[in-house]
Order: sequence, then structure tokens, then C-alpha cells
Amino acid sequence: MAFVQLSRFLFLLQAVVAAALVAAGAVRGRDPARGGSLLLLGGIGAIAVLAVSGGVLYYLGLAARVGFTPGAMCVFGVLRAGPPALRWVEAGFPAVLVLAGAGAATYLLEHRAGDPTSRTVRAVLAVGALVALAHAGTGLWAWQRLLNPPPGQALSVSCCTTVFDVAEAGSAAVAGGGFAAWWLWGSLAATLGCLAGLGRGRGGAGRGLLWGGAVLSAGTLAVAAPAVVLARWAPRMMGLIDHHCPYCLLQRVPAAPPAVVLAGLGLACVAWGAWVALVGSVRPDLRAEAVRMETGLARAGLWLVLSAAGLLAAYALGRGSGP
Repeated sequence: MAFVQLSRFLFLLQAVVAAALVAAGAVRGRDPARGGSLLLLGGIGAIAVLAVSGGVLYYLGLAARVGFTPGAMCVFGVLRAGPPALRWVEAGFPAVLVLAGAGAATYLLEHRAGDPTSRTVRAVLAVGALVALAHAGTGLWAWQRLLNPPPGQALSVSCCTTVFDVAEAGSAAVAGGGFAAWWLWGSLAATLGCLAGLGRGRGGAGRGLLWGGAVLSAGTLAVAAPAVVLARWAPRMMGLIDHHCPYCLLQRVPAAPPAVVLAGLGLACVAWGAWVALVGSVRPDLRAEAVRMETGLARAGLWLVLSAAGLLAAYALGRGSGP
């Protein structure tokens, strides 16, 4: 239960930080002086740290509730038994992190231009702070409903295997994995190719097309990679034939959590780089600095995605469960 209480505390802290950014007027630009600038930077950093640490403690807290949820074998069982808001909380962690990163990137761009509390920065931070506030509130409410369900609602769930176990080799999940394998390799190659081109740091109209291609291919990669891993690799990596649960994969395969973190940060770099490129395209005074920043983000994204793919593939091949 310690992880549950820590998770609730971080949600409360996230709500306080986000509310402070809004209430103090930092995101509305009431204080364009140095103090307001430092408050912006501190708020961005705090929200980003809380999104990462809060996500880890959230899943550890859910894992601690497995033994208190009849029929649950892993985190997925707890999510099925609890309120639907638990799934919204899941989606909120990457959303808050991406928005915080976009705010930090915009702040750094505008800082070079001498106006770190510009209207653009305030607008991005306003959206980020409100999303972080809503996410924290949802997290606190979801934990409350999970720990104290309404009268008459029993927290029980059918075994996770009834959802993820597939006994027939010709099932839709396994057959779909065959198609998704080609999708995976194509989107991975396209993502790495676009990021490699952007990492060369050359300007020109072609950068916009490369960023468009990187965003599109990274989006398809985010869909194809879980489909392939869960349908084709996960059962053998876990040693549970015909079991395709993503949460069991994270618990049983040591390479899975770091691979997910690396891939998530790599895809976030793509989103941040595309945002910086967009800001640079509409702000000629920031274009040169934007090219330098997006180049660094493209290089970071390239190595992060490549490292995640290599780590997971090496583990899968070592277990004799390659594609």
C-alpha cells in the first residue's frame, strides 16, 4: 500500500504545481520579469518530473492491488475491476510529459530571443498546466473509487487469461501479428530514415516534409510495435505460450520496461522536434535556433528508438522468439 499512497501524494503535488502556475499568473504573463521566467521554468521541470515518477508509482501501486482484487493476475485485472478513469489516467502520463516538453522547448527558443514569457510560451504552458491539473484530479478520484468502491460494487474480475490467452495458432491475434510485422519494419525504417535525415542539421523546405514523414511513421510505429510484440514475441519471451497480456510482459520480461521507456522518450523527441520546427516556421526570428534544437531532438530520437528496438530484439532472439 505504500506505493498507492505515494502515487496519491504525487497526484496531489502535481495538482498543486499546476494550479500554482495558473493561479500565480505565470502562464498569463502578469509578471514578465525574471521571477516570472524562473517560475515558468520551475513549473515545467516539476510537472515533467512528476509525470515520469508518478507514472512509475502508479503502476507499482496498481501491482500492489493485484492481491486485493479477486480473479486478477496482474495490473490488467485491477484495471478491469476498477473505474474506467484508471485508463484515462494511463493515457494522461505521456500527454502531460509531451506538453511539458513542448513548453520547455518553446521556453528555450524564446529565451534565446530575449522573451521567455512571450505569448506563445504562456499559451503552451496554459494548456499544459490545465491538462496536468485535470490529470491529477482524475488520478486522485480514480484511486479513491478503487480503494473505496460504492456500496454493492464488488471489485472482482475474470482471470486475465480469458482476455489474452489464445489457444489456436490461426487466431486473429497471431494472424494479425504477421501483417503487423511488415508494418513494424516498414514504419521503423521510415522513422529512423527521417530522423537520420533531420539529424544532419541542414535547413531548407525539405525539413518540413521530413518532419511530416517522421511524425506519420512514428505514429504507425507506436501502433505496430505493440501488435507485433504482443502477438508474436510476448508468449515465448514470458514463457507463457499463447498469452498476450502487455502488463504480464512488463512484469515478467526484464528488457520490456527499459525498452518501453526508451521508445516512449524517442517518440516524444519526435513530437517535440516537430513542434519546434512548427514554431520556427512561423517565427522567422527563431528559425536558426529552431533548426539547431530540432536537429538535436532528431538525433536523440534516432538513438532512443534504435536502442529500444535493439534491446527488445536482442532479448527476443536470445529467448529464441524472434519474428
